[in-house]
Amino acid sequence: MKTFLPMTEIAVWNYRCFQSKQVARLAPLTLLVGDNSTGKTSFLALLSAMHQVTAQREAPDFSASPYDLGTFKDIVSLSDSGSSSPDSFGSSLRFATASRANDSILVSATFKERDGAPFPYKRAFSNKEVELQIAIDQKGSSTASVTTSSGWWQFPTGYSANDLDFESVFMRFLLLQLSGALPILTQESDIHVPSPRDLTLVKTLIRYLSEMRRRPNTVFASDPARFWPRHRFDPMRPPRDSAGEDVTDMLARISYVDAEKWFQMKQRLEDFGKQLGLFSQIEVKEVGDHPSNRFQLQIRLHGAGPKGRMRNIVDTGYGINQVLPLLAELLRPDSRDLFLLQQPEVHLHPTVQAELGALFGTIAAEGRQLVVETHSDYLINRVRLDIRDQKSRIESKDVSILYFESDDENVQIHSIGIDEYGNIIGAPPSYRKFFMEEIEREISV
Repeated sequence: MKTFLPMTEIAVWNYRCFQSKQVARLAPLTLLVGDNSTGKTSFLALLSAMHQVTAQREAPDFSASPYDLGTFKDIVSLSDSGSSSPDSFGSSLRFATASRANDSILVSATFKERDGAPFPYKRAFSNKEVELQIAIDQKGSSTASVTTSSGWWQFPTGYSANDLDFESVFMRFLLLQLSGALPILTQESDIHVPSPRDLTLVKTLIRYLSEMRRRPNTVFASDPARFWPRHRFDPMRPPRDSAGEDVTDMLARISYVDAEKWFQMKQRLEDFGKQLGLFSQIEVKEVGDHPSNRFQLQIRLHGAGPKGRMRNIVDTGYGINQVLPLLAELLRPDSRDLFLLQQPEVHLHPTVQAELGALFGTIAAEGRQLVVETHSDYLINRVRLDIRDQKSRIESKDVSILYFESDDENVQIHSIGIDEYGNIIGAPPSYRKFFMEEIEREISV
């Protein structure tokens, strides 16, 4: 079974600037666009949190790097009247499965306040035929329920309210049934045992959950500004992954531990470095005689020729320092499956921004998923043009543009598509104004 299930849809309600329920389409490559302070970073933080709900056994941390959304009261949205805030917010995330063309799995969570932070008091894991749910009441009692087309069964989880071991709870339900010990039933006054088909449906859903939990570190989330370089790097210095400060440590480790993997990664880095027009060669150079010594990351600039001078990366400018950590994360042998990227175009020339769009199309076509917050029409237009000119392996259906439009305190998410000719489809009038107003002014000069 495939361990990584791509996201196809997200819903959100009562969350920061999203007061009314919003539903957005997600694709292998999803581009987030809109004015500043319209919730794009909050949207990325929610995607990260919902993956934690799915794959981990602890409550998600909405203040973990690279996001810092504050307390529950900072996160829950204000009511429409502004008089009081709701006591909860929620989200659901839909994943595609490989078993059937239109099959999917829906993970949903409702968050309430616990010790000032959001806690998922209700979680559900479902497909079209069965739902598994855990809910915690005001007294802290945790109960689970199983719903199929033929019945509903509810039983105590046997775990504390702090335990989020979703998988074990429903394995316990199966064991209760197979051993003949009935759970507490709450389907009117009828007492009946789940059918063999019901149990098979539950087993199938638990198997998907188990597979998704085997790789809990499937998400890479980036800061908008990355990698402050130094002349020498110390392998003992703790890395800061979201900002890319560990990129040299990571490249050095690969080069020392596995020469073949380093050769393959180095080749891909150099290929994309040339495609971006930034560098043609990359090397890890020891400053000492032992791997525990400090070392440098050296770059040969693109266009310098095969005998051009190798430069310490600290002397190459912000553009390479900005894009290299991202390239390294995308191309490393143990690369993640999902990338949540904030403004990867920062400090990059427009032509490089456009090439990033082509790169993201290539990565998405390899079976990974990218959600990219961007203010770069160069990047977006390259994605559109590559689809039109068939220069990318991704198709128009593999790209979703989410346009965030603010209306006072509330934000509306518009799901926009691209057709096979690279045209924008389904965009509201304000989207054209957002991107085209300045361009039309330039053309009229």
